[in-house]
Parts: sequence; C-alpha cells; structure tokens
Amino acid sequence: LVESPEALLAYVREVKWEELKAQRDYLETHQLYYNGMILDYDERSALKLEIASTGATGAIQNGLVQESDFAIEWTLKDNTTARLTYKDLMLIPLAAMHYSDSLHQQGRAYREQIFAETDITKIEAIHWE
Repeated sequence: LVESPEALLAYVREVKWEELKAQRDYLETHQLYYNGMILDYDERSALKLEIASTGATGAIQNGLVQESDFAIEWTLKDNTTARLTYKDLMLIPLAAMHYSDSLHQQGRAYREQIFAETDITKIEAIHWE
C-alpha cells in the first residue's frame, strides 16, 4: 500500500535501482572480456585463474620454466580453448579491474538517471544496455 505519489516514486526508484544492480553484479561475476576472448569469471573460474597465475609465477621464480616459454591451454566461456601466456595471466586481473570499474561507472550513471527522473514510466523503461 503506497501512502502518496512521492512514496510511490521513491519505491519505483528503489526497485529499479535494485534490478540494475543485480544485472551489474551478474555481468561482473559471470564473464570477463580479455584480449578478444570471453572468459568464465564466476567465483570458481576466477579462483582457477588466480591459481594458474600463482602457479606460473612459482614455476618461473623457481627456474622450472622461462617466462617466455610459459603457456597454458584455457577453456573459454564458449568451450573453445585459447593459449594463455604468463603475461596474459598477469594482465587478466587488470582486465577484471577495468571491467568491474566500467560496470560500476555505468551503474552510477543509471542510478543518477533513475533518481533524477520524476516520471515513473520513464524510470521503468530504463534498462541495462
């Protein structure tokens, strides 16, 4: 039960903002674009990438392999594979940081749009693109 038009507007804004945050969070935690590839990036996949990065660093630091020779076949989101080098494993976290930041910047812009708008129909028409 809504008490006033202002309360209804506030409610619609909050619901829309929660919807867009959920979309942002899904995008942030399910895939990652890196060097023309789409990697799985759920919690488990991110951990596997971290383990691969740590393992590669250990192998190189202990002289088991040269940095320039290190590579690992990695299964991508579409189940194809790609050869990831040591440099790739070092740059993927940077790509994740930039991707996350871009999603949060986009989210902040949507939030500003939602809370600046006074027309409920226009608020409801806002969608993550």
